[in-house]
Order: sequence, then structure tokens, then C-alpha cells
Amino acid sequence: MKYTGVKISIDPIFPGKDIVVARLGEIGYDSFSDIDNGVEAFIPTENFNQELTERILAQNTEDWKTTFVLEDYPDQNWNAKWEAAFAPIEVDDFVRIRADFHEPKSGFGHEIVITPQMSFGTGHHQTTRGVMRAMKSLDLQGKSLLDMGCGTGILAILAGKRGAKDLIAIDIDEWSVNNAKDNFVLNGSPKIDILLGGKEVIPERKFDVILANINRNILQDQLPEYARRQPSGTLVLSGFFTSDIPTLQSQAEGLGYELQTTLNIEGWAVMVLRKMHVTYPT
Repeated sequence: MKYTGVKISIDPIFPGKDIVVARLGEIGYDSFSDIDNGVEAFIPTENFNQELTERILAQNTEDWKTTFVLEDYPDQNWNAKWEAAFAPIEVDDFVRIRADFHEPKSGFGHEIVITPQMSFGTGHHQTTRGVMRAMKSLDLQGKSLLDMGCGTGILAILAGKRGAKDLIAIDIDEWSVNNAKDNFVLNGSPKIDILLGGKEVIPERKFDVILANINRNILQDQLPEYARRQPSGTLVLSGFFTSDIPTLQSQAEGLGYELQTTLNIEGWAVMVLRKMHVTYPT
């Protein structure tokens, strides 16, 4: 597959880097690598929109400035390059995520083995690690669970290791869905059902727990669908900045949720909300 890349210098690199990556991810950039003083982002050339890319990268603020160079890359084994750059991720002593070519390491409650490919959700991003940290305090034993925007499937895999049942994972990216299927097999999690699509493919059923690590705009669009399938239960949201919490909290409360706790991971937010089923006397 032919890719177009953009090398972006960011000054200062934090918090500009994370915001630039999030914005590019929303328009189809599907892999990123660190470079000196910035980041290099890649998108399949057939999906590349130069005007939209330049518009996003021109959105400088008083807090950071960006300069960038566009480059075309010939067909090559992108997965091999991606795998070579993959390093294990450790979330406290709770979970360790490694590639199948890494050696196991003791001292963690759970281990997840994945085949790293050019898809989101390898665990390196702050939001994925934040959701896993939130999951540590959740009682998932025997609970039905939806992993919305599953990426490589690691949150669904972790939920299964924590005792969740009737797991559904959904993603709009076909590459991610196929990669997640491989990872389910690697981790002995073949009973996770995975669907390709967005909110329109969410099954008409109830979920005790919903995990949604996407971005603010999509979450705002999909929140009513989550609420409709969750008369009671726990909703974990991430993929946005801490400054977005009031907006999402207000919408969620209007749908019957109460905010339980928030996490701040280098400016990225995780929200844990609870919806109580109320039975009125007859």
C-alpha cells in the first residue's frame, strides 16, 4: 500500500504533539512515529487530502507552533516497520502488553500479547492506558460488555481476562477488525464477537459496561445510543482532553448518568460514569 507522510515539527512538543495527533487521526491518519522535536504521521495515499491536512496543521496557537513537510512513500512492508518500532507497554503492575516476539515478564496481574500492525489501540496512547487503569477498579465478573472503537482489541481482551462475558467489540476500520481477530486468538479470547461499523451495528441488547475510547465529536454523537442500550451500568469514556469533560458530563447527565471519577493522563481524560436503574413503586 502506498502511503503519504507528513513530518511535523512542534514547538514546544507538549501539549501540541498529542493534539495534532488526535486531529490527524480524525481525518484518516492511521499511524504515527516520534521524530526529533515532533511526529511523523502516515495516511494511505488514496485517503490523503492535502487541503484538509494543511488546514489542521496551520491551526497554531499561542501555546505551540508547527511546521511540516509532506512526503510520498512507495509500497513497502509497513507492518514490518511498525513491528520493529513496537515496545512493550506496562500499566502499573496491572497489565503488560507485548508483541508475540517479546519475552514474557513476571510481576503483572495480566499479560496481553498482540501482533502490532498499523492500527490504533496498541496501548501506547495515553487514553488506552488510562482506560485500562480505570478498568482495574471495575467489577467485570460476569458482566456483559461493549468495546466501542476497539482498535486492536486489547480493552476487550483485558475485560475478558477480568471475567466479563458476552463481549462485543466494534470498529469502523477493517484493518483494525482483522488485527483484533488475530489478537483474540493469540490471547485465547475467541468468544469476543467483533463487528465492522459504527453505532448502527451496535446490537439491540443491554450492556452492563460500555467502553468507548474514540474522540469527543463521535462520543457526543453516539452517547444517546449507549444510553438506550444501558438502562443501568457503567460507562467509561476517553479519547478527548480534560477541557472537554464539562461538555460530555453535561450530555451524559442529561441521559441519566452520574460522573463517578475522572483520570488525567498527560492532559487526556478518562471519565467513569454510572447509570442507576430506578424502580418506581406502583
